[in-house]
Amino acid sequence: MREIIKLNRDKTYKDYKLEFPELDVPGVYAWRGTSGKIKLGSAKKSILQRLLSARTDLEHGEVKVIGIIPTSNTNATREEQIAHNHFLDFATDGEWYHTIPTKIIHDYIHYRQGQIYENELILQRRCKTEVPTLWGNEKVVKFRPKCYFYPELPAQNTVEAGTDEKWRSYCARHLLDEPGIRTNPSFFMRRGRPRVYVSQKYHNEQLRKNKEIKEVKGILEGYFD
Repeated sequence: MREIIKLNRDKTYKDYKLEFPELDVPGVYAWRGTSGKIKLGSAKKSILQRLLSARTDLEHGEVKVIGIIPTSNTNATREEQIAHNHFLDFATDGEWYHTIPTKIIHDYIHYRQGQIYENELILQRRCKTEVPTLWGNEKVVKFRPKCYFYPELPAQNTVEAGTDEKWRSYCARHLLDEPGIRTNPSFFMRRGRPRVYVSQKYHNEQLRKNKEIKEVKGILEGYFD
């Protein structure tokens, strides 16, 4: 990835999107300010848009991007907090940190990407079911679509593991305004309705939330009866 991005007010977001498509994703970013300090932040929609919004605060309109960790829009804040905790000893004010050697930041980014990869390997080891392919038998979990909200996890299978799996999905109508959702591999249409694949982790979180809502609703109904 290119490290120095020169910004000016004569170009629009669409212009930069064509020039830096790799930055038009949600995720965590690290850039070096004019003082030499490092800013660690996140963008739920587009890192590129976040950089453009900061150009008025930067000398000469230059943003020195050290690296990014692409995530889903729902995981950006969580991944940012992980980064903040990791570099806590360098923290100065808010999202700003003392000068951190570029190599250390690059090593951290590679580590986080490696963690995601390791999680995938763990899931493959847990799944014993294999399916035949042209290259021999493969773990079936390898071929499952990814969860939209936790892209490091596969979609939850709701039937017996094998070649006729059915993967859990949720309605995605409320997500249609999110950038790039229609090209996300976890997005699909069913009977003309938008849906996204979800993991068991996300599904369990929704079950807990629904249970809490019902409990609160029951308390309120009892209070007003």
